[in-house]
Amino acid sequence: MLPQLVYYFKAVSQLQDFEKLYVSVPSGNFGNLCAGIIAKKMGLKIYKFIAATNINDVVPQYLMTGEYLPKPSKSTLSNAMDVGDPSNFERIMDLYHHDYEMIKNDIAGLAFSDEQTKIKIKEVFQKYQYLLDPHGAVGFLAMEETLEINSHKQGIHGISLETAHPAKFLEHMEKIINGTIEIPSRLKKRLSLREGFEILPNEYEKIKGYFLDVCH
Repeated sequence: MLPQLVYYFKAVSQLQDFEKLYVSVPSGNFGNLCAGIIAKKMGLKIYKFIAATNINDVVPQYLMTGEYLPKPSKSTLSNAMDVGDPSNFERIMDLYHHDYEMIKNDIAGLAFSDEQTKIKIKEVFQKYQYLLDPHGAVGFLAMEETLEINSHKQGIHGISLETAHPAKFLEHMEKIINGTIEIPSRLKKRLSLREGFEILPNEYEKIKGYFLDVCH
């Protein structure tokens, strides 16, 4: 989460003259949002987070009802967010000492369907020539709705996070925009790499030694 924490500070540093800043975070396992909350607790000027999810809406439901009810995940276009019991939400609860009112004060939750996601991707592409990936589209939907709800207030600003290059979802994205997407050279290179991994023992000193060796 520490690397994720940095770009919250980078993003907010580019804004001026705002009173209340909403940050919309496409959320699946909730690690990114957890990093943002840590940034806020460090003093970063964020008024409220929006936990933007697809139909796997366990957290938005919790924020509405106060009941956390995990359920089997459902497959969606924004597949990295298909999580029915996000492990990092326990970390978020711990940061707020499991106080529902404190959590609700800092986080709102909104959920959107695949159909809404596809429509928003196409709309933004046609209007701004910017291609949202499915996860970023969910975040954008949540930010738009939040800003509309708060349109009567002064000094409201919003940041919506993106998460991936749309070329990772090439087949779906080209159907949505009815066009072709160029894959960046860096992504092409990554996609062509062979997977590699090592199995480490469940022993702290050996794991520590492994990473120290790699770093040196």
